[in-house]
Amino acid sequence: MNKSKTKKIGIVVVMLVIIAGVTAFYYKDWLKAYYHNLVTNHYQEGDLIEIQEQYASVLNYADLPLHHIAKLGDLYDQVLAEGISGKKMKQYHVKFIGTYIGYKLIEVKDKNGQNIIASVYAIKPDSKILEQNPNSTGLKPGYKYIDNNYYILWTNLLK
Repeated sequence: MNKSKTKKIGIVVVMLVIIAGVTAFYYKDWLKAYYHNLVTNHYQEGDLIEIQEQYASVLNYADLPLHHIAKLGDLYDQVLAEGISGKKMKQYHVKFIGTYIGYKLIEVKDKNGQNIIASVYAIKPDSKILEQNPNSTGLKPGYKYIDNNYYILWTNLLK
């Protein structure tokens, strides 16, 4: 190869590395969320979702909220829906909260108004342990539900 051709290839490689670096920096939160989901999400479609035994007692005092996901343009919102009732889980001796459907990574605002990437699991909850949440929120004007699934935020409560 002549020097001119080698120099051009070197410049192209350097440009590709710079573009990849800038892209990775710009999407670092998405890459972190994707990696986190890859490492922690061991579910397959149809798997039953179980609460870890050491956290099951927590559900005697607090219910597990479920959400619907709504979207307006590029903006996502979590709409509080029904919840998994810890009392009903205990009453019916239920160990599994529902069936895993899939996951989504969505950009939402946290309590401080900062944009974060959230990993949410789509589930089909066990209907006998569902309870209407008195704090349910309505759909914001202009937003539309992305589907009919119930979503639960990834949590270390899940097995």
